[in-house]
Amino acid sequence: MHWRIARPPPTRRLIFAAALAFRLLLLPAGFDTETGSFRRLLLYDDDIWRYLWEGHTWFAGINPLTTPPQDLEEYELEIQDPSLHQRLYPDPVWGKIYDNIGYREHASPYPYTAQAVFALSHVLRPGSVVVFKLLMLAFDMGALWLLALLCRRLASDDFPLVAYGWNPLVIKEFAGSAHLDAVLVFFVLAALCSMSKGRASGLMALAALVKPTPLLFVPALFRRWGWAGAVAPLVALGLIAIDPPGGMHAYAAEWSFNPALARLLPIHRPTEILFPLVAVGAFSIWLYRKDDGSLDYLIRTGLWLFGVFLLCTPMLAPWYLTWIIPFAALTRAAFWLALSGSVFLSYHVYLSMQEDPWFVAAEFTLPVLIWAWARWRRPTAKQTSSLQAPAASTQG
Repeated sequence: MHWRIARPPPTRRLIFAAALAFRLLLLPAGFDTETGSFRRLLLYDDDIWRYLWEGHTWFAGINPLTTPPQDLEEYELEIQDPSLHQRLYPDPVWGKIYDNIGYREHASPYPYTAQAVFALSHVLRPGSVVVFKLLMLAFDMGALWLLALLCRRLASDDFPLVAYGWNPLVIKEFAGSAHLDAVLVFFVLAALCSMSKGRASGLMALAALVKPTPLLFVPALFRRWGWAGAVAPLVALGLIAIDPPGGMHAYAAEWSFNPALARLLPIHRPTEILFPLVAVGAFSIWLYRKDDGSLDYLIRTGLWLFGVFLLCTPMLAPWYLTWIIPFAALTRAAFWLALSGSVFLSYHVYLSMQEDPWFVAAEFTLPVLIWAWARWRRPTAKQTSSLQAPAASTQG
């Protein structure tokens, strides 16, 4: 005889406490005890140095949306503009931060909400990696709290909180590497939680001004609240279109990493850019026609649209998957939850600076196999009704 002891699920208090503890453990990631400072790569990522630099340049009277870092090189600036040099390099730490910035030839690709967060970090403590990490941790834990509100509104159990709060990718990318996407996830979930059309519209616009992908929700917002729900994200789109960040064009024209379906296309950059746009557009029309206006359908819309975009984009950075993890957690989407684990294989590129096809195959094949297994294990409607019939008869 086999005895099976049923364990009670973790309490919500334990879920939140463990989620916070996991994040605090990764706050020192990248710190070099010998030098007493952070290394250039924080768990294989260096974006934080640009975040710190751009927050700093605003207070020196320089617009990082139009001025690339290479135009502000320390020694050339000391000769050409001593006054600006004094404002930009008042302390040797800023020379080190400058040296750690990647793609210095490009101006910032980040829109206005992102710039506000950079400036806030600078106000709290200029040039501090720890403060910026704590700021991302606050947005991340705020997203977990908003996810708990969504669980309550959907009458869901706490599985989504564990799937997001204890997700290694989320913890690594936000607490470990301090990626800005924590802000995007927070504002998207805040918009979904909002019961006011004006507030939801404004919050989604703030998310879109971190990175533009939340604009995918515009048709769904229009379906629910008409122009009042869509107006703020459309204004955000207008701001980006009229005065785009200087680095955004370079991002669209050049950057590629770890693509899924886009790697099957011919090497032609316009095709690579149009492919996700056409695919998302087609799915948007299909979803819009079926949209019943419910919160549940809005969440499934987010899963589909973010999912289609991520599968089709030529730039599938691991931290981009954090956009979809809350939706995957709420819908128990096995493929995306599995990919949030296997995507760590994409970091193998940093070891040899070239892509290994075996790692790529494993990264995308494992989630497909897990999805197929989950589908096979899922009871059919007929099996569910047969299981429920005896219980119904005993209640009669």
